[in-house]
Amino acid sequence: MPFLSMRCPWRHGLVIVLLFFCAACTRTPPEEAIRAEVAAIQSALAEHDNGGVRARLAADFQGGSSEAPTRLDPAGVRRLLAGYFLRYPHIGVVVTGLTVTPLAHDPTQAWSEASVLLTGAEGLIPETGRIYHVRGLWRQTEGDWRLVRLTWE
Repeated sequence: MPFLSMRCPWRHGLVIVLLFFCAACTRTPPEEAIRAEVAAIQSALAEHDNGGVRARLAADFQGGSSEAPTRLDPAGVRRLLAGYFLRYPHIGVVVTGLTVTPLAHDPTQAWSEASVLLTGAEGLIPETGRIYHVRGLWRQTEGDWRLVRLTWE
């Protein structure tokens, strides 16, 4: 069969093109993508990057403590972070026990839960610190995962 012989130089090119398209079509699993977004938020907080945190929020974001779960919108988050960043030159964030659970009925949404240790300091030694249990709802929009809801205790 000359069609399958090694004398067809275009055959290798066709295989490479097909592999490229297959690789381009693969999607990052929700768990992996959301973990990356959480890590980006963690880094942005430590670096005092208000915009970096807010870039991970959906336009209709709402958040707050379990007593007032819809207290914060994106503008409120901006103000809250600005206050913390002015008060504490050094912010520490440690996320542990992160779980991500995609919704069975809607693969474009997922819940995340974690314990978060948040510390603030003017110098090297933290002056304040607290452990929070956080729960977030994520939604995939145009290929990106964004935080829609966040509550903490």
